[in-house]
Amino acid sequence: MKVRLFSLLAFFLAFGLVATVVRSILPESGKYAWYLRQGQSSVESDKVVFIGSSHIYRQLDPDQFEKEIASLGGELQAFNLGLRGAHLSETTYFAHRVLQDDQNQLRWLVVEAFPMYGGVSGENDFAKRQVDWHDLTRSLDCGFALWQHWLRRPSPAFLLKQVIDAVRHTRFFAKRFTNAGAASDFLAMLGRSTQMPIAGHQEIVGHQGRGFSPLQGRSFDEQALSRFASLQTKRRKSEMLATAMPASAKSPSAPIELERVVARLEASAAQKGVSILWFIHAGAGESDWHSLQQQGVIQHLIDFSDPTLSSEWYGEEFRYDYGHLNWEGAKKMTSIVARKIHSLDSSN
Repeated sequence: MKVRLFSLLAFFLAFGLVATVVRSILPESGKYAWYLRQGQSSVESDKVVFIGSSHIYRQLDPDQFEKEIASLGGELQAFNLGLRGAHLSETTYFAHRVLQDDQNQLRWLVVEAFPMYGGVSGENDFAKRQVDWHDLTRSLDCGFALWQHWLRRPSPAFLLKQVIDAVRHTRFFAKRFTNAGAASDFLAMLGRSTQMPIAGHQEIVGHQGRGFSPLQGRSFDEQALSRFASLQTKRRKSEMLATAMPASAKSPSAPIELERVVARLEASAAQKGVSILWFIHAGAGESDWHSLQQQGVIQHLIDFSDPTLSSEWYGEEFRYDYGHLNWEGAKKMTSIVARKIHSLDSSN
């Protein structure tokens, strides 16, 4: 019996070692592979990398950023590493990768600020990137977040939902750990394929090969406008309740599951001498992020979270749909981000 257990343990240790070595030598794929080619081979000055969901991918224009920085007397090269449907775990995973692969030319990371729910969106379930970010650290982060959210809402129905999400994370982690589905990448590494697993379609390389893909025009329909108005009403009510709430009843700090993820990335950036500007889009749980700044967990924050009709970001000129700006709005927002970074650089 002891011999069998020892043999089983030896098998799993050997398998884990081989799987780890194989993963470390597999070529990168998707948008990160594009970034490694563009971001590492053509940099002539310090750089800034934008990382987040479609709010980054569709709304931060590297060309506009560089022009605005140049008009202010600075020089930075910008790269957009935004991905549709990304969330905090995936975004911080790629932010860590960018820091890890940096060759001392990275000055800023602009990272989208999300809540830390621990759930996993089904939007990218069949995409390789959903597997890629499920390393042990991120998988455990999500499990911890699911547990913390259940402690705040302890009910059997909610527990079932959290367990289902935990199982999905476990499945993605297992696929990553075993390198399941990575055979084509491995063959490419061995030189048996002339087609490296680097997607070159418009969604990844974006406008002018900068990783940015703008939205043109306006796609608000009556249903979207109705939903927009309803959400604005709910937000105004929640803001009124929060204002009326006594200070003793307000949460003094951000959720622990969010703080630990953010603090880890901030520490990694500090070791590399890189600054992070956290980018708050509408509806991102902005009070948590301001709390993190007050606690000193994060240093720099830019907040575009006002979703009311009085906000210029929701005017007809700049809006594509409820969740995104059109190209005109994107250019304006990008210019504001550029001025913020130039101001912070100047103050240092």
